[in-house]
Amino acid sequence: MRDLRKSHVREVVDAVVARGALSYARDVVLYCKKVVEHFNAGTDDPIADPTAGLRTTMPVVNETGHAALKPAEMPAFLAALRLARCEPETRLAIRLLMLTALRTTELRLGQWPEVDFAAKKWTVPAERMKYRRRLAAPHEVPLSRQALETLRDLQTLTGDRERMFPSVKGGDAAMSESTMLMTIKRMGYAGRMTGHGLRSVFSTWAHDAGYDSAVVERALSHVDANAVRAAYDRGDRWRARVELMQAWADRLDAWERG
Repeated sequence: MRDLRKSHVREVVDAVVARGALSYARDVVLYCKKVVEHFNAGTDDPIADPTAGLRTTMPVVNETGHAALKPAEMPAFLAALRLARCEPETRLAIRLLMLTALRTTELRLGQWPEVDFAAKKWTVPAERMKYRRRLAAPHEVPLSRQALETLRDLQTLTGDRERMFPSVKGGDAAMSESTMLMTIKRMGYAGRMTGHGLRSVFSTWAHDAGYDSAVVERALSHVDANAVRAAYDRGDRWRARVELMQAWADRLDAWERG
């Protein structure tokens, strides 16, 4: 650690920037900074932060959002998913992304004790959510009939493990963050669809179908940026979300049937 210099960090970050992963490059700087902070917390002779100023010199991230299909394109996507050459766990993971509207990290780090089959819900711990600093409680996901069936299928594959999506490399690691994305690319949707983009498809369909925006946003676990409004709006709209997620699952079934 005492040999670590800013040039070392810069070399790693520049390689990530060169492949266009600007958001991830900024995250890499933060990861390095946290490692240094952890080291300094355990010594009386701290080192200088080699990440200081790096983020301010990096290219600006173009916030264009994640690639996503239009709802009308989903029948073809679902047909391609059925035929995709991938591990069965990966196919089920992509299907569950659609059925739950979770973010990829929230899903792939899932653990079986979080799923309550009897209550038909999946409770994602607040610390795994994107807005964990502003979430007072875990995010509870209503599980449709189709989601429960998909989880039962997954249980036959990984039910003997604590992790729902263990890494194919073994050990305690979870499925890689790129596994689902690479499968979607091999399906022929490179640049047109991502795992996160499935949330956009759900949101577009739900709003176009006339569902209350507040219910849709709660299903997506979006946190109101207005702190005062968020403090007064604490309802989880559970019954409405149960109906929404079942209707969404039924729509996916209809698209799959053509």
